Amino acid sequence: MKRLLSDSVLPFVNQGRINMHKVNMLIELKEFVDRVATKGYIGEKTVASLLDRFGVEPEVITWGDYFQSELVFDAVRYSDEELRKVVDTIKFDIMSGYQIFCEHSADFFEWVEKTSNEIILNSTENYSEEEQEILHLKILKDYYCNIGIVDKFSPEEVLWYAGFEENRANAEVS
Repeated sequence: MKRLLSDSVLPFVNQGRINMHKVNMLIELKEFVDRVATKGYIGEKTVASLLDRFGVEPEVITWGDYFQSELVFDAVRYSDEELRKVVDTIKFDIMSGYQIFCEHSADFFEWVEKTSNEIILNSTENYSEEEQEILHLKILKDYYCNIGIVDKFSPEEVLWYAGFEENRANAEVS
């Protein structure tokens, strides 16, 4: 049986530190990420080795576990609305990573990597808008490559993504 919550989240639930609305958002995020990921956060051989060596599996195995574990600490102090914005942003970025990188050649991946490294090496305190966009592209590239994102987005998610993208564009114009 697949776990809905990472073991690292359970103490927060058991102690009543996060409400059920937040728990549901964390479950939604995990389900989404695990569905579109083709790679694990930790490889199966590593999990088996750790289980053999210590008698227990690690708390964080999938990318969904990873995102849940990272967000649970913030979920304690965020309002429901703030956590919703964070979850939606992660989902949007993962979908954007797929949309942007699924059809690009290795040259584009290399350009993003090289250019983002140059920006960081020549770091100034204030990045230009173009530099910020390239650094964000690097994050999306890393999501795409490390998670192994595939197009297993539901029709509802595709509609949500299109609306989210449209709302972002309208907000930037205002």
